[in-house]
Amino acid sequence: MSAPSSPSSATAYRAVTPAPPSPPPPEPAQNDRHFSADDAIEAAGMGPFQYLLLLLTGLAWTAESMEMLLLSFLKQPLQCAWGISDAQAALITTAVGVGMLAGALFWGVVADSTGRRWSFILSTAVTFFLGVASALSPNYLAMLLLRGAVGFGIGGVPVSFSLLMEFLPVSHRGTWGMAISVFWSIGAIFESAVAMAVLPPLGWRWLIGISSLPLGIVLLLTFIVLESPRWLVSRGRLESAKAVVERVATFNGRTPLQGSLVAAAQHAERPKGGVKQLLRPGVRWFTVLVFVIWFASAFLYYGTIMVQPEMIAAEKAGTRCVADGVDRCARFSDQSVCQLHHRCVWKPTNGTDQNANATKGVCETVSSGRQLVRKSDDEQDDVERRKKLACVHQLTTQDFLSTLWASVGELPGVLLSFAVLDSIGRRALIGDSFFLVAVLFAVLLLCVGRVGETVIFFIARGASSGYFQGTYLYTNEVYPARVRATAMGVCSSVARVGLILTPLVAQLLFNRSIKAAMGTYAAVSAVAVVAVKLIPIETTGWKLQEHMEQMLALLNVNVEDHERRHNSFAHDPKVWTVVRWLRWNARIDAGLVESVEHGTDDEEDGDVF
Repeated sequence: MSAPSSPSSATAYRAVTPAPPSPPPPEPAQNDRHFSADDAIEAAGMGPFQYLLLLLTGLAWTAESMEMLLLSFLKQPLQCAWGISDAQAALITTAVGVGMLAGALFWGVVADSTGRRWSFILSTAVTFFLGVASALSPNYLAMLLLRGAVGFGIGGVPVSFSLLMEFLPVSHRGTWGMAISVFWSIGAIFESAVAMAVLPPLGWRWLIGISSLPLGIVLLLTFIVLESPRWLVSRGRLESAKAVVERVATFNGRTPLQGSLVAAAQHAERPKGGVKQLLRPGVRWFTVLVFVIWFASAFLYYGTIMVQPEMIAAEKAGTRCVADGVDRCARFSDQSVCQLHHRCVWKPTNGTDQNANATKGVCETVSSGRQLVRKSDDEQDDVERRKKLACVHQLTTQDFLSTLWASVGELPGVLLSFAVLDSIGRRALIGDSFFLVAVLFAVLLLCVGRVGETVIFFIARGASSGYFQGTYLYTNEVYPARVRATAMGVCSSVARVGLILTPLVAQLLFNRSIKAAMGTYAAVSAVAVVAVKLIPIETTGWKLQEHMEQMLALLNVNVEDHERRHNSFAHDPKVWTVVRWLRWNARIDAGLVESVEHGTDDEEDGDVF
């Protein structure tokens, strides 16, 4: 029988005996997991909800496109009906622009303070009901006021774009965000076709009424609109945001994320969004450049729309490209084919003899040549003469076909933008489109004939559609959720300034100096190209930010040259060389942000900053 072991030996035994392994930490319960709004939207994926929201938002854009293109067809019918002057006709477009300027700012602030959903619904209702009312206008003043009120409602359309963007996963945001521009192009094409079918037989009142119908459809479908979860998160309403993303996931046939939806720590106690946030130090210069791009986008796009009918009318009157219509004014004994401030001047057929019965005539200004029609001294006579001239110069089917073909040009422009948007980047798309438009306006100084002009406007409308929709997408991506709707509202207001001013060039200056008008548009295009080049951020592949502090931090990032060469979007070695040539360099982009946030393989050589 062995002796019992001593305490010291027992202690030694216990010391050498390996301890049992520690059990692994328990897995956190699914209900304890935390996720962000971005995580939830990514998990919900693209599905029927986004498609329905795209359809609804697209119809709203179709309606705005129709309402804006409508303005280019109203001038001559209203002059024929009421005898209004060119300045009064241009003032209708200006009133719409003023209303849109105020409305864009108002509805953007409403969207950031009370939510995207109600801002979208109320602005749609205002536009629809007042649009129908404007078709019943008894006189010019009523038309002016009602169309200005319609513009106020249209100013809320950009809110719908912000709403759509905030429901899209990052991987689909670029393509599907640009898809909405297809609806704009459809609206432009549809309005030209409706004008051609409705205006000659039924008149302008029916045209305005039919153009308001898409907004009525949008108003009936607004029951599917949900509040933006990103906006709810930015307001601290986390449970409401979670409920929204769960409904979206369920509607798409996906399993919602389990756990708690949370906001990042840096989102707490941030200042409220507002106009001042867009112009705060560190962001002010960036915002000014964005303003320049928005102004140029609207000024040039709507200018392209308005110039074409004016150019057609000038050629019909013989005041542009006289060689194409030198006989036209001589065929009318009352000279009504010439414009108000022009008179038909007989030109000798043999080069020497002034013959009152000559078969050739040229419309010239009142101060040049022999006037065959005495200028009226009575204002009422001038009104009657304007009516007569406008009624004579109504657009024909051939003229409507020219505007229709130009509108069709927006569709391939949008599709081409789809093809290159994510490959060459937002800034390159916008800047190159501006440059192309500048060249086309210069070409319009030449007499290229009706077919040549239609081709030029076809290309110009396509390029204009590209930079306009690219600007919408870029602005939604670059500004944080806290101020995104306000930024869209303010930028849209700046664009409306372009809409307000462009009739002065397209409908007034053009009829006095075609060179000055075309030169103005070309110069504005060139300034826009410079502004795009100076913008420091490329947003392709960009994760949407939620607060201005994030944007300020990115604008103040200093990236070393070797990081730029290896990680920037413009120098990505994984893409074809020709694509890299087309990309525009940016001081900061998604690749550089990722290298700053997560580090790179070269960190041992020094800090990125």
